Amino acid sequence: MILHFLKRDLLDFKIGWLFIGFLTILCVLSAKFWENTWSLGILFYVYVLFGMLPIQAILGSVWRSQHRLSRHFLLSLPLPHKNLFLIQNVRLLIFALPAMVLGSLSPFLSLWEDSSVTVHLLNLYYFGLVISVGLFGQLMIWTTLEQEHIASNLLKVARLRAQIRLFVLFAGIPLVLGMAWAGLYYREILFKFIPPEELEVVLSQSTEMQRFLLLPLAECIFPLGFLCLIFWIFHNRRRWCVTL
Repeated sequence: MILHFLKRDLLDFKIGWLFIGFLTILCVLSAKFWENTWSLGILFYVYVLFGMLPIQAILGSVWRSQHRLSRHFLLSLPLPHKNLFLIQNVRLLIFALPAMVLGSLSPFLSLWEDSSVTVHLLNLYYFGLVISVGLFGQLMIWTTLEQEHIASNLLKVARLRAQIRLFVLFAGIPLVLGMAWAGLYYREILFKFIPPEELEVVLSQSTEMQRFLLLPLAECIFPLGFLCLIFWIFHNRRRWCVTL
């Protein structure tokens, strides 16, 4: 059944896949022949937006809609709901593959390409990449479900609480992950490009934000993100399987 869904997704979003393919070729040629490394950064953000594109279409609609499949129909399929939710996550992961592939190649395409990258740093980088993609995907699922909840028949105070919760998590999760990634890259740049004899002077002149980025943020945030991801998967599965 999962192959049926994947084939359907490919046909439904074929224009998006063609656009992504064309843009990838254009940006790779630009980076190779004109040394526009910023084009790869733009490509990554486009990949992230592309990964968000099919969220609502894949999750299904709890209301009558001519543009999206009914979630009631999906839940009536002869499959255990936990298996069906797993299929939905695999479908979403396919659209996140371009961003994951480019992110996986990043250490060898940008600032780490000619440095002696430690095994610890690479393990932390790829662990953080998996956690970030997983959390971002579950955040998008939770956001969709929460918007449905807000649009339901809620009291004014309950709706306000739900809107505040939506804003805090939607803004907070990327912010916390962004701090972890910023700290990881800042430390790598600092210890790679600044000579050891000048490092102490630079550190003494650092701003509060720069000192904050020197903390082991990634080592703390990524493992915590892993625990949050496990909890969020089960939480979203329970909510998705119970429609409004």
